[in-house]
Amino acid sequence: MKSPQPILDIHDWRSRFRRDGLTAASRLELRDLLTPRVSLRKPIPWHGDRKESDKPERIKDLVDWNIVLSSMHVRSELPGLSEIPRWTEALPDLLDDFNALLRDALDLMHDLGGDDEVYDRSLFDQPSIEDHSQNRNCPDWTALIELTRDAWLATASIAPERAKIVAESWRFVKYRVFKRLAFFAASREAIISPGQGLDWLLANDHWWLWSPGTRREALRLLVTSMPKLDGDRSIELEQAVLSGPPRSMYKEDLEDERWVRIVEHEVWLRLAKLNETGMALSTDAGEKLKELTSSHPDWQLQEGDRDEFPVWMGDGSELGRVIHTPRRRRELVDWLRQHPETPEWPNEDDWGGRCRDEFPVTACALYALAKDGNWPVDRWREALQTWWEEKLLKPSWRRMAPVLAGAEDDVLRPLAHSLGRWLQTLSKTRDRHEALFLDLCRRSLRIDDQDDVDEDADDPVTRAINHPVGQVTEALLDWWHRSAPDAGQGIPDDIEPVFSEICDSSIERFRHGRVLLAARTISLFRVDREWTERHLFPLFDWQCKIEARAAWEGFLWTARFYPPLMKSIKNPFLDTAHHYEFLGRHAAQYPALLTLVALEHGDIFTMKELTAATAALPEEGLQRTADTLEGVLDGSDDRRPEYWRNRALPYLRKVWPKSSDRRTPSISESLGKVCIAAGDAFPEALEQLRPWLQPPRYPGYLMNRLEKSRIYDKFPRDALDFLDLIVGEEHPWGKDLKKCLEQIQAAEPGLMEDSRFRKLRDRLRQLGEELE
Repeated sequence: MKSPQPILDIHDWRSRFRRDGLTAASRLELRDLLTPRVSLRKPIPWHGDRKESDKPERIKDLVDWNIVLSSMHVRSELPGLSEIPRWTEALPDLLDDFNALLRDALDLMHDLGGDDEVYDRSLFDQPSIEDHSQNRNCPDWTALIELTRDAWLATASIAPERAKIVAESWRFVKYRVFKRLAFFAASREAIISPGQGLDWLLANDHWWLWSPGTRREALRLLVTSMPKLDGDRSIELEQAVLSGPPRSMYKEDLEDERWVRIVEHEVWLRLAKLNETGMALSTDAGEKLKELTSSHPDWQLQEGDRDEFPVWMGDGSELGRVIHTPRRRRELVDWLRQHPETPEWPNEDDWGGRCRDEFPVTACALYALAKDGNWPVDRWREALQTWWEEKLLKPSWRRMAPVLAGAEDDVLRPLAHSLGRWLQTLSKTRDRHEALFLDLCRRSLRIDDQDDVDEDADDPVTRAINHPVGQVTEALLDWWHRSAPDAGQGIPDDIEPVFSEICDSSIERFRHGRVLLAARTISLFRVDREWTERHLFPLFDWQCKIEARAAWEGFLWTARFYPPLMKSIKNPFLDTAHHYEFLGRHAAQYPALLTLVALEHGDIFTMKELTAATAALPEEGLQRTADTLEGVLDGSDDRRPEYWRNRALPYLRKVWPKSSDRRTPSISESLGKVCIAAGDAFPEALEQLRPWLQPPRYPGYLMNRLEKSRIYDKFPRDALDFLDLIVGEEHPWGKDLKKCLEQIQAAEPGLMEDSRFRKLRDRLRQLGEELE
């Protein structure tokens, strides 16, 4: 399990390794730092509240998990390690350790239900075994893949026989990433012969030759080593390629036409790759390649090995062959009849560009088809996405809104995302067809039948703003706010029933809309208090956790302190402190708002209520509370001493928890920042918060803040007291401490004889530093 307690950081290990090299102690310590761990958190249900009698179907129904390493920031430290000459020398001695740690990570995932013999997440977390631009944003655990690879390469350069044994062993590990490592090793001809590499490639009835999970490394092996095969083995390879992938690799209900196309493309790709290397293909293979190339002239090998990846993360700059659409309207209509679907990427046509640059022609073509009852959904979808642009909003709305209004629901349903975004963009610029706008919004809400909730989702707000229901709700809200409604005016009659229906929690798919209504709670409350209390406020009640979580996340996304509203939702607001773990991504906003409420509570909340709610917060929430207090003090500028005395100090005395078991290094660091933010009230703040202060993991940040505040000059004795509390025995940064002590010494030389100063100076000497 991942420990919440601070551990030694790999940055410190790297510094010692640079100095001492690889020792038995440092090797064992590195194993500890790189050990895979399980990080847990409570699962967030999304299909309704689970009953105690319901049987979990998988581990994630009980607990959400992730694989991490014991040390943080491993990936950011790898480049620094490779710059140390001793690191390359040590890699062969670390190969077995890295290999075992990688296996441990995959075993943990397997036991938790995340990986098996055929499928593991390495393909998505680390698309290429060798360095490649596709390896973006790799999680820290995948550093074990790179370390194992680099250690193997270092071993191969000095002990090829040992490297060969390790590579052969990878073939028999049940996880796909080890098959990929084996193929990577086999592409190094000096270690694994081409014939042996072919045996590995064709094992298990050729499964790994065709598997999307090993595609990158299998094709690399095909290109680098297979052209060196002798005649008989070359024919064996060609026959395996010509036979195509096994049917069992694909889903049973795959359409025959689609299956034929998949087989042809996969065979073509491998033959084309071999042909590109200069390998002399047999007559059968050569004719097959010629036949497939002639049948599919749009198939071309891609630059940058992109066709070797089952999924390619591009930056938008890579383009395939562009197919030009007819320029004349009548010809374009006929062309759309024949090409209702957009071509497979990377081969593209210029339909989207035509919609952008020649709106009248493309709009007339779509209109002509619609009159005949022909609705090419793909082409409409691309057109709508183009019409989001500002210059096309008004003309597209004026001419095409009546056309879309005449479409059947079955036509609009697959256009839900594009239509919702178009309506959302239009809501701020529309100047006619008001009734059509509302009608399309209502129809979009009614016809949407997508899967609405994802039990593993951790951000309801992001899902809501990208979901058709959320987009239409946002469109209606923006359309309404465009009229600048006055307080107490009431929600208009034409949209009030729609908002009321969205608030009906029995309609699950409308939850995305409820999230966005909750985000506008203050506006809705100001304009129509009665409607808000009747329809929206019940969603904040934690008796139904799934609805409350969605409502509170929406509200906290845009939350601010509005006293009349706080008074109306006082009880559910206080109760939210007991459900902090359900708030997901926007959890931090709750303690921040609770702190502001406590500082400016007036007569809405009692001190007892605020104290109980604050005490119910977990460590993360308390830390955020302290950070908010620091931010408020920092923002009070020249009124800081007054704000400290009249607001912050009473808050700390009456509301802040009193239990010593809540004291942790992270909270201590945040309260240390509060002390510094108190400015001229620093001595009072230090005295008040002294019981909470202890050495944080990285005290350098606090020392830096202290220096910038010039507190050393004003209160050198209190600054020394502060340092004595926050600098522990494990503090490794002598230069930070040296700078602090020198400034205190300059401000008040007599403090050099203080026992606290002498203790810190001794600690400084242990770190190899001396005061000037």
